[in-house]
Amino acid sequence: MILHRWIVVGLLVGSFLSFSGCAKEELTDALGGSGGSCRVVNSDTGFVTCFDFTGSAYAVAGTATTACANQTVGGAVGTYAASACATAGRIGSCQIYAGQAQEQVVRFYDGYIDGTAEAACTGLSGAYTSG
Repeated sequence: MILHRWIVVGLLVGSFLSFSGCAKEELTDALGGSGGSCRVVNSDTGFVTCFDFTGSAYAVAGTATTACANQTVGGAVGTYAASACATAGRIGSCQIYAGQAQEQVVRFYDGYIDGTAEAACTGLSGAYTSG
């Protein structure tokens, strides 16, 4: 069920999403999240999205790497990293599933505009932050 939600989020993000977190996002940036990250470059648009795996579910060995391997946006597969998503070039972030085991912070980069990213985050019932 968690993996299915992850894939749905990725498909939505690949279309036109962008979002950002809040005070917890700053902590996540500093600590690098609990489960690494997954960077996806949409092969149709070139838009870059990155998912920071901050929930406790991603601390379990293999969970984040499996979720990332199954993440596709516009035909492109995600690339897993043990570190947090980059801060350079980020236009916004969106915290989803806040406080839950599957919590993630979705980061938006190249190609996205701030208003589109925020709208996408709202559609995911997330908390958006610019920058």
